[in-house]
Amino acid sequence: MRWKALKSKEEKAQYLDERSKFVAQCSHYEKQFKRWEQVLMQNQLQKERECIKKRYTAILAQLRKEGWDDEVNHMQADQHKRMYALNVINLSKKFTDKEWETIRGPVVEVMREIRAARQTGTITTRLQYLKATLYAHQSAVPVLFKNAKDRLYAGFADIAFVPEVRAMIEEHSPDVTEDVIKAKIAAIVPELAERWVDERRAQFTALLREGLGDSIAADAPNPLELAIASFKCIKCADRDWYSYSPRSPCYGWPEIAEHYCLRNEFMDARCGDYYMGHVSNLVNRHPNDTPFKGVTCVQVMKELTDFRDVIEVCGQDPDTVTYDHMEHCGVRLRCRLCASFARQEVFDWKAAIRHDFDAHPWLKNEGLRTRVEGRWERISNEHARQAEALEAALALKLPGTNPSIVIVQVRFHCGWCGFSSEYSPVILDHLRSDHDKQSEVYGQDYYGVRSSPLTIWMYSETLSHCPSLQVEVAAGKAFFASFKV
Repeated sequence: MRWKALKSKEEKAQYLDERSKFVAQCSHYEKQFKRWEQVLMQNQLQKERECIKKRYTAILAQLRKEGWDDEVNHMQADQHKRMYALNVINLSKKFTDKEWETIRGPVVEVMREIRAARQTGTITTRLQYLKATLYAHQSAVPVLFKNAKDRLYAGFADIAFVPEVRAMIEEHSPDVTEDVIKAKIAAIVPELAERWVDERRAQFTALLREGLGDSIAADAPNPLELAIASFKCIKCADRDWYSYSPRSPCYGWPEIAEHYCLRNEFMDARCGDYYMGHVSNLVNRHPNDTPFKGVTCVQVMKELTDFRDVIEVCGQDPDTVTYDHMEHCGVRLRCRLCASFARQEVFDWKAAIRHDFDAHPWLKNEGLRTRVEGRWERISNEHARQAEALEAALALKLPGTNPSIVIVQVRFHCGWCGFSSEYSPVILDHLRSDHDKQSEVYGQDYYGVRSSPLTIWMYSETLSHCPSLQVEVAAGKAFFASFKV
């Protein structure tokens, strides 16, 4: 209304100037009022936070009185946040002892969850230490390349489920520190690993004695050392007898104890046993770390005619000769059913037995077998020494200098646990993923064991001019000789 009453430009200009000053003054005071209001709000919030903090501190003190000291002392930031989020705690009023009974339920429930989470973390950490300690102990055992007859690994779960180990892992006494637990684990692991191997040895020894019956071999001091000590798995006995796979149903010791059918391949982390759940979460991708199930699917090989035939030709008694003695006897054989004037394959005792399975399965027929008695014959000592030298040289070349090459004649074994594979890329991947080994050392982190027969060929000297045979001889797989059929 005032604006309309103004007549001249000077009056209107003066009016606009006055209003501008008034608006500027109002804006100035508005900012001051807002700052004052913010200070009041911050002071109020600070008082509330201090009150809540004092209330929370008093509640924690009450929890300590009720025996929650350890959990309170080790609460993490997210756990404090979880506690603060409770409506009964996040109040800006003083905590009183009388109020405790009304709020105790939800507070203690959170503390139980915190205790369970802490125990879970502690159990996982201790199991991880147990696993690392077991692997380190087993990797420290010198690698024996001689057919790995002395290598047998206890699985992580085998040791984790030993009662005294479980008691250590689950120990939650406030007087026991983690360093004490680790020291106990480190002290007991070597003994337990050896005990587990001894138990398996006793288990299979008893099974073998029972299978051998009243024979002389059954009375041997250590029948597992006998050359004829062989087992089969009835679960996979209908599979390929002649495959180079470790699933071949004829196993010696300790290979039979590592057979995958004897392991519990599936461990349910969601089962009712929370400890089994923790162990299951740490078991590697392969079944070798899962619990040993027993020997219910194992039987002693009683079809030992092929074994006995070959061992007798080598000049040894099948009921008493040991595996180690046969390995070092130096005898080499030829199969008269397959030999010719031009070439003859040279076999050690194991390769000869395998040859009977592979090339002459019809020999299982007892009637046919009697017609071919004398099918195995020893070659001369001179030729045997030549073949043995070539075998030894080839055995050193089997793993190869290039780890990416697939070599079916060798089974690669992990030097830290019971895992093995016919393929070097698989064993290298296992070492990297399960043992964090980025620079693997052959002979230390892993080693190779011949998994299929290694035979040498003798070619008649009359064929020494043949270029293809010369290449084979130069490669160390054969030699020229004078022989008869």
